Amino acid sequence: MFTGQLVRLREYREEDIKLAQEYLNDPEIKQYMFPLVPFPLTYNDEKKWFENQSSLNPNYNFVIE
Repeated sequence: MFTGQLVRLREYREEDIKLAQEYLNDPEIKQYMFPLVPFPLTYNDEKKWFENQSSLNPNYNFVIE
């Protein structure tokens, strides 16, 4: 975890999946994402991504708080 005065970066956790899915389905955010991200992104899509990332390197993806 990295903590600054205004933000904190921490590991992406399973409980973050639902909120991440909601953000990624927001049209204003989607326009800046890679074209290979499915739209609309389902909860199961994001969960599969999380599970694949977690098995590769659990400390690589961060959440901004």
